[in-house]
Parts: sequence; structure tokens; C-alpha cells
Amino acid sequence: MESTMGIVALVNDYIASRRDDDKHGGSIYPSAIGLCPRKAIYIYRGEEPTNPFGPRLLRVFEVGKIFEDFVLEALKSADVLLGCHPPVKDLYFSGKIDGVVAQGGQTYIVELKTIHSKAFLYKNLPYDHHVYQVLCYHLLWRKLFTTQLSAPHIVYISKDDLLIDEYVVPLSREAEVQERMDYLVACAQKGELPDRPHSDSHEHWACWNKKGKRPSCDYFDLCWGLRKE
Repeated sequence: MESTMGIVALVNDYIASRRDDDKHGGSIYPSAIGLCPRKAIYIYRGEEPTNPFGPRLLRVFEVGKIFEDFVLEALKSADVLLGCHPPVKDLYFSGKIDGVVAQGGQTYIVELKTIHSKAFLYKNLPYDHHVYQVLCYHLLWRKLFTTQLSAPHIVYISKDDLLIDEYVVPLSREAEVQERMDYLVACAQKGELPDRPHSDSHEHWACWNKKGKRPSCDYFDLCWGLRKE
């Protein structure tokens, strides 16, 4: 039977046309602050990715959005969703919160994350970089708006069997998140590039995908000097 890529190409083109949330220069994004600070500043500077994500990974991201939209629709149906993708922005930070929920006498930010079902078995959820992201949103909201918020929630959704788990993020970690935010702002103000957090080896998982034998960071070549800064 003859194999063809006609439909695949159309799907890839469709996904590319929908990617209106690509990160642009001039902002530090909450989704980046818990990961590599160097990458966060590359994005702030408006640097073009030297290792852009391929079509397959973009399709994976799109599947994640589909599941996240499903959960948001469920919250909307239950009449507990006060806001869907409300923007938060100040002089340096910019992002879109997945949702703001009012339930059981509490109002809180909810961040939705899709993962593989195997990740639920390792018992190491929530991931630190997701905690940093949602607490960054929480801090920005408190700075910009008068609505009083309870501790934010992270909801994990399995992409392969729709297993769902929910975590309340302790506000006791706000100080360390604020410290990271202040550090990134200082780098932006001074025009400095942060040191690589994994300077000992480019083979750290955040930099290099050993299984796929390819960069896992879309700024890999720029960061490791394979392209002039």
C-alpha cells in the first residue's frame, strides 16, 4: 500500500497557522522562569531559536492544548471558571493564565499541564518548574489586581488515558520564586546573560535529548557557541 504525507502536511500547516502564542522579545515569560534563566533572557532579547521544534513535537503540544481546553470547558460547564486565559503583564513579565476558578469559597489560579501517564507513577509531581510558573502568575496577579487569591492549583492530565491529578501549591515557596524573578529582571536591566545552570555538560536533559540524539532546547546552538551571539 502506498504511503503518502498529504494529510500530515495539511495538519502541520494548520498547527503552524494556529500558533499565535509564540513568544516574542520584550517580555520574560512565567513558563520559562523555572527552567533555564539563560533561555528566558534569550527570549526577552528577541533572539530567534537556532533549533526550532519540529512538526512532530508541535503536534504533541497541540494535543496538550486539546486536553487542556477540554478541562476548561468542564470547569465552564460547572460554572466555576471566572476567567479563561486572562493575560497578566507588567514592565518585564507577560503571560496568559490557564484559568481563574471560584469554588468552595476560594478563588485561585489553575494551571493545566499534560504529561504521559507514566509520569504519575514516579510520585515526583508537581514539577518544580510548574510550581515556579504558577506562583509567578500568582505574584503578578496580586501585584496587578485587587482580587484576593488562595493558593494556586496545578492540574496534571494524562495524554494517553485522561488520568487527572490536582495539587495545591504552597505559598511558602513565593520567596524563592520572587528571588528568581528579581534575578531575571536584573539581567534584563543590565543586558547580562545568565550563566548556564548546567555549565558542566551540554548533555544535561534540559539541553540535549540523549534518546533522540538531538537538542531538547530550541536555543542549543546559540547557547553552546555553535552560532555567534
